Amino acid sequence: MFTINAHDSARRGTPRRVTRLLAVPILAILLGLPRFAAKPASFDAAAYDAIHPKLSAAIEERTSGEGCGGWYEAYAQAHTAVRSGRDPHPRYAVMVSFASGLADRLTCSLTVLLYAVLSNRAYEYVWYGNHVLWESLQSRWIDWRAPPRNLTLGKIARGGRGGDDDPVLPVVEENHFWAQPERSELLMPFYSQSGRVHERLKTMFSNSDVSAGGALHDVVLWELNHGMVGAMMDNPWISGRLKSMGLTLDTVTHCLFNLAYTPSPAALAPLKGSDLLEKLMDPLSFVIAIQVRIGDQVFWGQDNATQALSTGAPYFDCAQQLTAELERAPEFGGLGDAGAGSGGGDKSAVQAALQSIGAFQQADARESEQPARKVYWMLISDSALLRKAAKTAYGGGGRLLVAEDLPIDHVQDYARNGQGGLHAAASELWLFGQAHIHIVTGHSNYGRLGAMAGKQRPMIYGVHNHGHRTCKLGRPDPMDDIFTWAIWMRRSRSSRRSG
Repeated sequence: MFTINAHDSARRGTPRRVTRLLAVPILAILLGLPRFAAKPASFDAAAYDAIHPKLSAAIEERTSGEGCGGWYEAYAQAHTAVRSGRDPHPRYAVMVSFASGLADRLTCSLTVLLYAVLSNRAYEYVWYGNHVLWESLQSRWIDWRAPPRNLTLGKIARGGRGGDDDPVLPVVEENHFWAQPERSELLMPFYSQSGRVHERLKTMFSNSDVSAGGALHDVVLWELNHGMVGAMMDNPWISGRLKSMGLTLDTVTHCLFNLAYTPSPAALAPLKGSDLLEKLMDPLSFVIAIQVRIGDQVFWGQDNATQALSTGAPYFDCAQQLTAELERAPEFGGLGDAGAGSGGGDKSAVQAALQSIGAFQQADARESEQPARKVYWMLISDSALLRKAAKTAYGGGGRLLVAEDLPIDHVQDYARNGQGGLHAAASELWLFGQAHIHIVTGHSNYGRLGAMAGKQRPMIYGVHNHGHRTCKLGRPDPMDDIFTWAIWMRRSRSSRRSG
């Protein structure tokens, strides 16, 4: 049960006891309930294919739930029953975010989503700020939109009758968590930079039956600035269920993220016709994705191309080490073992590494007839000058893929491009996950989340303190280490406790 600084805000109703479901909880929700269409009508394949003819197929692959234990549809059915008002005992788990950047918010939201799945609740998201999250990131499976109650905490200027600057509620007609006033609520206000609070929160998620927490309340509202999915994976109370759901350190972020978040056609539209999108959709391309987080100073007018290139050099050096290994392999036109001059090296190492992440299938008898794959590098960065300078420094032969003209914002502190800024951040985050190997800034959530949410088993190389490192195929950073990387998040703020 939840006992750490939880606030009972059931001021509009008396908490009622909810019977705990047994065995396969998600399926148990469905007993006695009629079946409804699981997927919202928001997925427009034609709109995606107008951007690139292979885009809708790529999205369907990412959001299929394959490798995730087969629970997507059951949860979506239960979620639809709650949102439609047909479940007579609706329960909700709600992510409420007021601050922090996109990746930090989404990382924390996955904790709430996993809690929602485990505790048989409909997941909803209240996003405060200068954007509408659903306009940039949507879901093929669940409609998680919920309108905010406190309009003093940020402008939500979509779907209202007032002017462009009027704070209005997004249009949400579904049975969201505060649609009925008598529902009891429990607030979990853990948006804190206190180390003591963080450790107690980690203990709660790693060593208690977190799925039973809040059982006496219809609604559990979460404010978080620390993702706890990694801690939940080691929790002995729920580890068996997680394993039965196909959730491991390698798969959990992929499975949760792609259930809930897919960039909208509007978010991806600016990349139509780009070489970046073309290569990411080409099955003969092999893409090493590089994320270089320079820092907030780039938004203060202190971006410097020379300094940014120097900061980025260790990342490109790592990419070059991996590329050299790849290009010795026959799949990439190399000579393999013969070229290496040793009796059993490069080809087997490359094949083992690539097969481990599902990049290529086992070569068939016609391997020699297949065109050689080509290695590309994809760069994302908060520095617009690094994007441009890197194109000159590393773009020879079309190797480097980079979107130079997207609006680059920090969606919380430096949101200067309106919804277009969130569109760009959302689309690049998702596209980053389409690459095969990822080199990321160790103290940044953005690249790490994009890589772990990607289309295949993660192969991630973290660059810490922008320092040089050795990068070898088959020796990426262990996932149990990656989940513990120290990610800076916004300092504590006073809790609003409102949803």
